[in-house]
Amino acid sequence: MSFKLFITFLLFSTVHAKRLLRLPIIQQQQQHIDLAKRDVIPALPLYNANAREYLVQIGIGTPPQLFNVTLDTGSSDLWVPSSKCSTKICPYSRFVESDSSTLNLTKQVFEVQYGSGSAKGVVAYDSVTINGDLTSANQVMGLATTTEGMSGPSSSSHEKASGILGLGFAGLMRDPKHNVPFITNLLNNKIIDEPVFSIYLNRQGDYGYTGEIVIGGYETTRFTGKLDFLPVVTYDERSGKPYLGRTYSTGGIQKYWTVPGQEIKSFKTDGTQLFATRFEDLQPVILDTGTTLSYLPLDIVISLMETVTSEYKAIKLNDGKIQAYEVKCSDFIDQQVWFDFQFSPLAKSFSANPVVIRVPLKEMVLPQNTNNISTATTCLFGIAPISSGFLNSIGSGWILGQTVLRSAYIVHDMLGSQVGIGAAANGYKSPTFDETEQSIANRISRTSFFFLVALVFFFIF
Repeated sequence: MSFKLFITFLLFSTVHAKRLLRLPIIQQQQQHIDLAKRDVIPALPLYNANAREYLVQIGIGTPPQLFNVTLDTGSSDLWVPSSKCSTKICPYSRFVESDSSTLNLTKQVFEVQYGSGSAKGVVAYDSVTINGDLTSANQVMGLATTTEGMSGPSSSSHEKASGILGLGFAGLMRDPKHNVPFITNLLNNKIIDEPVFSIYLNRQGDYGYTGEIVIGGYETTRFTGKLDFLPVVTYDERSGKPYLGRTYSTGGIQKYWTVPGQEIKSFKTDGTQLFATRFEDLQPVILDTGTTLSYLPLDIVISLMETVTSEYKAIKLNDGKIQAYEVKCSDFIDQQVWFDFQFSPLAKSFSANPVVIRVPLKEMVLPQNTNNISTATTCLFGIAPISSGFLNSIGSGWILGQTVLRSAYIVHDMLGSQVGIGAAANGYKSPTFDETEQSIANRISRTSFFFLVALVFFFIF
C-alpha cells in the first residue's frame, strides 16, 4: 500500500434479495459462481482530489468514533491510531479507548510492515460501524501507538488518513488462524450475504465524486462488455512461493489478490505493436489499490517507457535505489498509445484467450506540481521498478496499483477464490481491433513477401 481511499457507506436492497453495501470513494492525492448484481442503483458520488489517496470512513467502538482509513487490497489488517500515539506521529483522528463500551483490549503486540511504512501497538476487538447504523461486532484490529512513514501526502482536503483497512485474505493477517478479515466478519455478522466486493476508481483526472465500491456484489453499470474471471493464486505456506505455471499445485494459502500474469504489450491505436514481453512462465500479479504506482521488473519498465519518450530521469532514494522516473508531461498528452496487461484464466499455463486490462497513455503518467497533466511541468511515469527484496521473496512478479486498476472494474470474490475483471466505464474509447486476426494477417504478409522474393529469384536464375 502507499496512498489512500475515502468511502462512505450505503446499504441498498436488490431484486435478488441480496444485501449489498454501496460505497462511494473519495480519492485524494475458475468456475464462475453467481454473484449478486444490481442493474439499476442510484449513483452515489466519489470525490477525487489529486489521484493519490483513497479513504474509507468507518466508525469504531460504541458509540462510533469516526476514522478515514486507507482502503488497501494489498494487506489484510485493520488498524487506527490509539489515543496513546503522540499527535506528532498521529496528527489526525485517534481512538479514545475509554470512550468505547464494547472495546476488548488485549495484551498482544500488534505490528505490521508495509512497503513504505509500518505501525505498532496492541491488538484489540471492537465493533465497526458503517453508514452510521450498520454495526459489525468483534472485529480484530490494531491500536497503533507508533507509526513510521504512514502520514501520506499533503492535501488541501479536510479528509486525512488515520489508519488502514486491509481487504486481502486471512493469510496476510498477523494471526490468520484465530482472526478473520473485515469482509469475512461482515459476512459472519450477516451484514452482507456474500464475501464479495467490487472497486471502481474511475479516471485519475476526474476530480470530485466519481467512483465507488460495492460490498456484497457488483454494479453492472460501472463496466462495459462482460466480466472475465481469473483464479486467485495460492502460496506455499513455508517458502512463500506462488503455486503458478510450472510450479502449480493445489492447496497452499491465500494471501494477496494475486492472479496469473501472462504478457504486457504497448501499441498504437491502429494496432501497431511497439513492445511485447516474452515470459517463459506465468507471473504472479498482485492487484493493490493501496499503491499509487505499478511495479514491474526494471528492464520492462524501461522498455515500456521508451515506447513513449526518450527523455526521462531516475528518481533515487538515499541508498541509490530507483524509486520512480520523472518524464515530460507533454510526451503523454497527444500520443495515441495503449498498454495491455494480459492474464491467463488458467493457473497452470498460458492461455490463447487472455483477460486484458487495457490502459490509455494518459492514465500512465501522474502530474506532480499541479493536478492537471496539461498544466504540469513535471510528471511521474506510472510504472516503477519492483524491489529486489520483494522479488527475492516470491521469485518474480508484478504489482499493479492505481495507475493500472483505474482502467478496470475489479470484482473480488473471496468465496469463489476468483477475481472478475471488466473494462471500466470511464469514457475512454478503447481500440477494438482483433489482435489474433492482425497477427495472422502479419504472418500471411510476411509469407507472401518471401514467396514473391523466391519466385523472382527462380525466374532470374
